[in-house]
Amino acid sequence: MALTRAFICPLLLIAVLHSAQSQNKPPKILKPEAPQSFDLGPDDSPFMLYCEAEGEPKPRYRWEFNGKPAEGVAYTSDPVSGTLTITGFTEREEGSYQCFAENEAAPSTIVAAMSPVTTLRLIMMENQWPDSVFKNVPVTEGSYLKLTCDNQPESVPKAQYTWYHVSGDDTKGDVKNSGRIYTDDKGSLHFMYVLKEDKIDDQSYKCGMFNSRMDIIKLGSEKQLEVTPSNPVPQVKATSQFHTNPAKFLRTQDAELECVFSGNPLPSITWRDKSNNLITENGKFEFVADSDNRKLKIKNLVEEDEGMYTCEGSNSVGSGKTSIFLDVTSGPIWIEALSSQTIPENKNAVFSCKARPAVGETELNPPVWFKNGNPMPVQNSEKFEFSDNAKVLTVMNLNKATDIMCFQCNVSNTVGYEFGDACLNVIEPIVILSEPQLKQEITKGDIVNLTVTGKTDPGFVLRYRWRFGNNTYEMSPPPHVIYNETSKSAYINTTDLSDEEYDKINGTYFRDLYHAFDISTVAIEVIVTELPVIVPAPAVAAGMDLWWIALIVALIILIIVIILITIICNRKRQEGTYPLDKKERANDIDPEKELADSGFHDLSRAPGDDDFPNKKPGGLNPNFDYNDDMDMGDDDESLMEYEGGEFDTKFNEDGSFIGQYTSKNKTPDVTQSPMPLNHNATESQI
Repeated sequence: MALTRAFICPLLLIAVLHSAQSQNKPPKILKPEAPQSFDLGPDDSPFMLYCEAEGEPKPRYRWEFNGKPAEGVAYTSDPVSGTLTITGFTEREEGSYQCFAENEAAPSTIVAAMSPVTTLRLIMMENQWPDSVFKNVPVTEGSYLKLTCDNQPESVPKAQYTWYHVSGDDTKGDVKNSGRIYTDDKGSLHFMYVLKEDKIDDQSYKCGMFNSRMDIIKLGSEKQLEVTPSNPVPQVKATSQFHTNPAKFLRTQDAELECVFSGNPLPSITWRDKSNNLITENGKFEFVADSDNRKLKIKNLVEEDEGMYTCEGSNSVGSGKTSIFLDVTSGPIWIEALSSQTIPENKNAVFSCKARPAVGETELNPPVWFKNGNPMPVQNSEKFEFSDNAKVLTVMNLNKATDIMCFQCNVSNTVGYEFGDACLNVIEPIVILSEPQLKQEITKGDIVNLTVTGKTDPGFVLRYRWRFGNNTYEMSPPPHVIYNETSKSAYINTTDLSDEEYDKINGTYFRDLYHAFDISTVAIEVIVTELPVIVPAPAVAAGMDLWWIALIVALIILIIVIILITIICNRKRQEGTYPLDKKERANDIDPEKELADSGFHDLSRAPGDDDFPNKKPGGLNPNFDYNDDMDMGDDDESLMEYEGGEFDTKFNEDGSFIGQYTSKNKTPDVTQSPMPLNHNATESQI
């Protein structure tokens, strides 16, 4: 069983990878990757240039020479392999070569990609030295002397210089560099100071040029010294005699700066960088061997290296210095080069050919454009639009049947050029074939439909993925989603979900249909309309209930206490106030005023002996029963009960009524009337 699975799994993977149909692709140059330059001679034939590209159908190759099909050039090219073979290299084959890779990625259309240019130069050196005139050079011993290498013959590659002692046609030996003698990069021979032994009888000096590729040396510009002795040889302070000028070097290359100081004794040489810091050897700076610090190499130039460098020479007599401006120049520098693109139909494709000059140099000219290797006019149309001074090309409203093509651009200046090549591949977009309702409000027990299907270009495998919450699901669906890989059906059955699970399916489900060059997304919002009530844990709930109950009981007790206090305070305020009955309230009677008018306060005062001059012992009729015969209503009842005493009925001698109250607790000494009465009332009236 395990063996069967081992075979089945790879087969399934292969089936998935081959489920996409073969997709046409425009050519893309793989080699050469950048411009190249070669120096060739007749002995280098045959010489081969290689071109390699990818594409579907497989590209075929052709070559152009100096911008057009080669005619009369000794080379052959293989349209299948892309190899160009130069059978015999001469001055005629010197020039620029460019490869074209072509196929029919678009129906009935030749789509072409172009390689960077390869430049071939003929190795050579002129046969004769143009100037063979002999020169006699007078000089005084102790003086500085410079012998120039005049009328140099042309050499490819650049020649190397060495001076020789010669006698007639015989070479006696080379003049070696030393602290006192030095040959610079232009071929001049410097004597920091001349000595009489620099003149050798019957010998002169000749400049020698060495072509390393041809392995030959040519001599010329002969000089004869005439030295006038000086005794003693004078001492001379350090003086600047030569420095590199102009010091212009290409970015990314190495620069070699030279300075020569004469003087006796021999000067010592030091260098300072553009920040005036003393230069020592490190990964960036190096002093060239046998130059006695006269030649400084600055490696791998960048634009920031540009600036003023100082060379200083000094000896015991004096010192001097000279400044050299290092100019770092360059061909165009890419900001954004052309790049191949695969874009779905109905969209736009944007190609940028943006370059800049080196810092401080003049602006570049607008780029030159090509379509499928043919010059392209820089003008706007319904399909093509140029912007940003022709640095940007937009291909609009793409159509697969007509817009598969390649573009090239060339940006140049006086130093060099940059070449860009890119192809446009147009494909069918991703199309959604089916999708569910995009907003679904559900209740417990519903089925949530999440099925999305689509199609895309036959050359690509359409892939699916989910996004829900903060998670992306590539291989499996989100929680609780049931998915069928074959039918692409997807749904959620809420019947068997717990309340907690049911609550968690609420949200937006994103279904991405995608491949490397396109994506389409369907967003499905699921709204749970009946969210379950989450019951807190029992321990927490009990604690919360007891706390609330205690708080409510305390509030009720507080309210009751406040009500009781309010009632008691109101009762206290009402004490001592005469209560009005309904008739009194109706007649607007003032009780206090009535009492004052009736003399009640006087009658209620405890009388003394002076108040009753005719008082007789025995009182009134003893047979009169006050309680039985006199109806006093509520007032007399209240008086009877006052302090638990007794009320006696008495009359004055003149027949007027008086009442006497006797306390049970003490002997009465006061007689008073319990209510205002008519003093003239008779007994029968009473």
